[in-house]
Amino acid sequence: MQIASLLLQVLATALPLAREEPDEYKEFWETLPKVLETFMFQPPVGGSGHARELVALVRAEVLRGSPRVPAPHVRAVLALVRAGSTHAHATTNNEQELREREEFARTCFETLLQFSMLEDIDSLAELESDTDPLAIVALLDRFQEVITRYTATDDSTEPLPRHQLSEISFVLKAIATLTESMKKAPPGKVDPLAWQKLIGLYPELVQLAGSSRALGAGAALRSALLQYGALLTAPL
Repeated sequence: MQIASLLLQVLATALPLAREEPDEYKEFWETLPKVLETFMFQPPVGGSGHARELVALVRAEVLRGSPRVPAPHVRAVLALVRAGSTHAHATTNNEQELREREEFARTCFETLLQFSMLEDIDSLAELESDTDPLAIVALLDRFQEVITRYTATDDSTEPLPRHQLSEISFVLKAIATLTESMKKAPPGKVDPLAWQKLIGLYPELVQLAGSSRALGAGAALRSALLQYGALLTAPL
């Protein structure tokens, strides 16, 4: 893990400099995503505490630093953070490794949502006419895929294995966090399709609530369902 600590020290110094002179550090910005990908996802550092520190550094120096990093480089980093937000779903029987992956995925997901609240995020959309630069719609599709997988096997009475229970719990917590963030976002900041996808998850969550397989995820499910209260309105 010594090399991970060294990388953190190097990036803490290099990133502010590279922000100031992006053209001078063009090769640095082009190389950075591959380096981040290796240390965020590959053993022995991937998904560990060092990986979370790396995401925190990226959040502070790339996504929120001033002057702002050019949009193409931000998009490359965001793609990695987005991938990290689902990293907890990998199968493992090691309890400690599973907990670390969950924390890593949560850190990435929270970073993604925090970035979505920045006022100048529209500059990313303008880059490639992308109305959903954070791929929230894709995340919601992924969440629905996970939930549907478990509700489709509702006839089974066997409790979910630990790693599957971890997966569904993480998705439910992510839905609760995402819903809360979307409700707080400025008007027009969230893609209308994302709202449709989010509301479309509600019947799936209700069906999951009646399942006996995900009893261990009850608290996370309750939190997700409660977030929908503010979205329920009388028909016009």
